[in-house]
This record gives sequence, C-alpha cells and structure tokens, in this order.
Amino acid sequence: MRLPRSVASALLPVRVVWVALLALILWGIYYLQGAGWYELFLFPIAALTDLAFQRIRFDKLRLPEGALATAGFLVLLFPPTSALLLSGTATIVTITLKHVLRRSGSPIFNPAALGVLAGAVALGLAPSWWVGLGTPGFILLPALGLFIFWRNLSRWEMVVSFFLAYAGIATLYLLFFQQITAPTLFLLKIFDPATVFFGLYMVSEPRTAPADPAVQPLFGATVAIASLGLSLLLPTTGVLLALMVGNLLHLALHRSVKPATTIVSEKKKKKRRQALLSPTERWSIPRRVSAGIAVALLLALVAASTGPSATPAPLIASGAAPPVSSGSGGTTTYSNCQADNPSIPQSTLSQLHKALGPSVILSYDANTGVVVFYDPVNQVTVTETDLYEDFGYAEFNGDDYATSGCSP
Repeated sequence: MRLPRSVASALLPVRVVWVALLALILWGIYYLQGAGWYELFLFPIAALTDLAFQRIRFDKLRLPEGALATAGFLVLLFPPTSALLLSGTATIVTITLKHVLRRSGSPIFNPAALGVLAGAVALGLAPSWWVGLGTPGFILLPALGLFIFWRNLSRWEMVVSFFLAYAGIATLYLLFFQQITAPTLFLLKIFDPATVFFGLYMVSEPRTAPADPAVQPLFGATVAIASLGLSLLLPTTGVLLALMVGNLLHLALHRSVKPATTIVSEKKKKKRRQALLSPTERWSIPRRVSAGIAVALLLALVAASTGPSATPAPLIASGAAPPVSSGSGGTTTYSNCQADNPSIPQSTLSQLHKALGPSVILSYDANTGVVVFYDPVNQVTVTETDLYEDFGYAEFNGDDYATSGCSP
C-alpha cells in the first residue's frame, strides 16, 4: 500500500524504530517502578555525539534519528540499573564506531550489537534484554515490531527467513538434544520476547543488512543458525555476535557480487555524499583512526576508574529438597523435583516474578533440581530448588515438569 508522501515522510522507517523503542522503554520503566529512568539520558548523549561527527563530516547537520534508534537499542539491552557513567561511555563508543567502521557510506556492523559487545567486554555491562515485561509489554513488543516490519517491507524475506530457520533449528535441538516434547516449551523458545525483539527490530536494520532480495534469505537464515549455535557458548552475547557474523557475510557478498540495481543505487548515494561532504573535511582514514584511538583511550580510562564489578549477592537461596536415596558414586537423588519449594513464601514468589527480568541459566543439576541463574536486570544471582527458568524468563509455581531430569 502506497502512503501519501506527507504520511510516508512522517513515518520514516528509522523514525518508527526509535519511537517504538522509546515506547518499550517507557513501559519497562513503569513496570520496573522507575528503575532505569536515568538511562533515558542515553538519547541526548547519542544525539550530541552523532552531531559532533556530522559537524566534522558534513556541511549541514541532519536530525540524528539513526543515533536515536541506536540509543534506544542500547537502553533496552544494557541493564536498567547500570551506572550512567558506564552506559553513557558505551553510547559514545557506539556512535564513534558507527562513524569509524564504515564502507561505501554505511556502517559495517550493526551499531547497537557492536556497542553492547564493547560495553560487555570492557565495562562489564552484561546484556539484559529487558523487553516484553508484563502482559502489556508482551503484547506491545510484537505489535510495534510488526509495524516496523510493515514500514520496512522491502526486507520481509530477511525477517521471515530468520524466524523460519530459528524455529526449525530450535525445534530439532529441543527434540533430539534435550528430549523435550511439551508444545508450550517450543512456543516459549521460539516466541521468547528477546527472540521476537531481535528478529523484528534488529535483524533487518537497513544500514547494515542487505537490500538485495536475493541475499536477504541467506542473511536471515545465517543469523538464525549462528545465534542458536553461539548462544550455547556465550548465552548473553552469542546472539549479538551472530548478527555481526551476518554483517560480515553481507560485506563479503557485497564485495564479490554487485547487482546492477546495487551499482545504480551506490552511484546515487555517492553523488548525494559528495554534495554533503565538505571538500576540506573529508572523513579520511587518518581521521577515523584518530577517532578510534581516542574512543579506545576513553573506554580504557573509564574501565580502569570504575574497577571490577562486585560479585552480585544472591537474591534468595534455599536448601535442597530432602534426599530419598543415594545413587552410584555417592550422588544424592531427589524425588520431589516437581513440587514447589514450601520454604519460599507465596509473597516472595510473586515479588520475584514481577521483579526478575530476562535471565541466563548458569547451572542446573538434574539430580537435585537446583538452578542457579543470573538476572542482569537487577544484577543478582538466584540459587533455588524447584525454581526453573523457562528459556530466560522466571517461572514459578508448578512448572518444574519441564525441567529435564526432574520428571518422574
């Protein structure tokens, strides 16, 4: 459906993205009772940083909507309780890398993915993916994502191929490696809010994803397969690395094959850039290297001044269930993995269910039913018996039937 020109200009894809991200952020802050409200300062930090680079690169300044979209991703991927010094530094680094690592006028890597990885490695900002919180958030997330999909419909093959490949590989993994057959768990794995957010919001980012329809299915399927594989090794950052793998694939294909439409499009982009670029202020390689060195020094300075992060204290801890028999080698087994732990009051369970966000399982003992997971939203670890994390989201009250090894 072709929109009127005035409506289309008001609903630019990049504008729709950052407004949708802002809506998700505002809902998340409300749901978390104000936690992370100061992370909204990442929007002006990103905008001002981008305008500073525009001042160097161009004669005229433009509304930094791309930087606003990047800031929205960073807010939702960084823990909402992270120090503004750390997340603000990571934002400056992200926008700088967006301008430094470029080819043919576009960033090489997805800026948000690269920035979150830099923040995780250098500053200890473990990705939290605090999206889809609560029932309204669970509805708002795909609704806004589908609107973004509609405004970016030229890349529909990329998004569809991602979800198809992800669903297929995930189904095979659950069936043959984890021996799980419960339909509910397949839905939880495939339609996990973090997966929906990644597929609808991040995979089709227009500046770093392929525009060629012939390449889009390969790109989407590659990112899906890589995200499932890398997540087994790196639970918190594997998905972001997978997106960068797709970016490298796009770069390799772009260098080897250039359709006629791509060549024409690049000529138009080159003329547009030449009209905007100042003859005396070219964004040359030496200038990029200088900016890269400066941001690396900033990152090192902040990382050194903040010091190592303190080990999170357990939020709750309870003892194991009473043993009923001893297995071979002295291993104690338990029979009541399906039962909820009576030592945890219902009020505590309700409070945790509302407070805990997307988490990462650190360890699970099939003999005892003890699960240890890390919640990067609240920056705490939870050690619990008969408290199971269903693929990243805290679930309580009788769901332990899904735990491999706990079923009778």
